[in-house]
Amino acid sequence: MSERARVSGSGSALFALVGASLPMNLDPAIHNIAVVAAGNALHMTGAERSLAASIGTLCIAATILATGSLGDRLGRKKVMLLGLLVTLAGGVVTALASSSTVFAVGRALSGVGFAASFGLSFALLRAIAPEPDALARTVAKWLALQTFGIVILCVAGGYLAGVNWRAAYLVGPLVGVLALAWCLKAVPEAKDPAAGRFDTVGLVLVAVGLVSALYAVSNAASSGWLSARVMVPLAAGLVVLVAFGVWEWRSSRPAFPIRSFADPQLMVGALSGIAFNVGNAVVAIQLSLLWQYVYRYKPLEVSLGQLPFIVACIGAAAWAGSLVARGVSMRLLVPAGLLAMAAALAAMAFAGESPPYYMFVIPLLAAGAGLMLTQTPTANVFVAKPPPALVGAVGSSRTAFG
Repeated sequence: MSERARVSGSGSALFALVGASLPMNLDPAIHNIAVVAAGNALHMTGAERSLAASIGTLCIAATILATGSLGDRLGRKKVMLLGLLVTLAGGVVTALASSSTVFAVGRALSGVGFAASFGLSFALLRAIAPEPDALARTVAKWLALQTFGIVILCVAGGYLAGVNWRAAYLVGPLVGVLALAWCLKAVPEAKDPAAGRFDTVGLVLVAVGLVSALYAVSNAASSGWLSARVMVPLAAGLVVLVAFGVWEWRSSRPAFPIRSFADPQLMVGALSGIAFNVGNAVVAIQLSLLWQYVYRYKPLEVSLGQLPFIVACIGAAAWAGSLVARGVSMRLLVPAGLLAMAAALAAMAFAGESPPYYMFVIPLLAAGAGLMLTQTPTANVFVAKPPPALVGAVGSSRTAFG
């Protein structure tokens, strides 16, 4: 194969993998707007609204490592494509829901599909760009192209969410169908050729631990941090996660190679991933809810209001990727990104009761740049560092942190 054909093929595969990752990336922006209208239309109680808002995230947490581990054994492309099909099914069930129960089932299916399609689309980057320099640039392009797709599709999804919540829930699945067709043709298969036994115990432990902890946190706003609804599942989740760590440490064929995190770069990647996800949640979720419920922005205004953040993400991802490829250390990029995020969030926190929109523009730009300066080098570590047999499990685990 000529060099031009090889580059063209890897470029086509990159676009296909971006498409496979988009349904999960689009979902928070669409769901946070559409779930309000869905709750009203389906006459959800307060508890049902809380479940509808969080069950997709809980299912992602429960299955993210399992789908990555399955991908390592059965084929990362195969499991990713199955995830896209489950995402389609979940979106259709959600869009056609006639009750809160059916709606919750659709959201649960979507969460499982997101876990497989997003986590393994990331892990497969190493299959199309195995060389370290090329991989760093490919990770950056994957992040930047994702963000560009989010710009276009979130505006459309935000508009649809304000007009017809059922149609809005079909945006991600339709993108997934197109990505599935493209991935079938362009993306190579990759898996562990000497796969051992499936670590069922470890995967059950991490699923129970993560779901318990996330369920506790989701109850904090309504019940208070010191309430039994928070403290009991939080304590149980932490105990189970400790048990998971002990089990994986002793296992000869772990689903999640916990010993690898003795590597300081992977540990920094994990810890900064928590900070990244917290910052991203504040901007993508909490800020959109603040604009809707407190400042009375319309759904389309919420989507357009996020544009400075998204534009900054695109530019900073490309820049950070080139810096990583040139050997600039994580010790410089990650602290700079975290400081920019902290400054941006502090500025938004002190914006006042009814600030004009322009007060958010500079903080949004700083937040977008900071997020990508943090995410790009740490994402590269998660796909570049693990042994070839465990790229799926470790790559998927990046989503679980935070």
